Amino acid sequence: MKKELVIGILIGLVCLLVIGKSLLNQKPAQKEKVNTISNTTSKTIYTVSDVETHNTQIDCWMIINGNVYDLTAYFSHHPGGDDTMSPYCGKDATVAYNTKGRNQPHSAKADEELATYLKGNFTQ
Repeated sequence: MKKELVIGILIGLVCLLVIGKSLLNQKPAQKEKVNTISNTTSKTIYTVSDVETHNTQIDCWMIINGNVYDLTAYFSHHPGGDDTMSPYCGKDATVAYNTKGRNQPHSAKADEELATYLKGNFTQ
């Protein structure tokens, strides 16, 4: 009886080791990719009517270069002030962004900062 008990315990331990090892060797589930300008694979698609409903300073989305951005939190940081951005809430601001209203493009730093406000892609 004692011999069978020892064999049973050893078999149980071996099973636990095999199961534990297989669990440890499993690859973790792949996380959904973060939305950035360079990664367009997991973005949500928005239409004009989606964007148009976000047309105030306290809820401001813009379409810029085929992407949709929620710029609500950026108002207090924009160097040009609130009045520069307000007219474009809920609209396509591509031309305004690309020219800054004076045929001057925004800087690479501005492009990087803009990417942090990305919501998704725009479709007609």
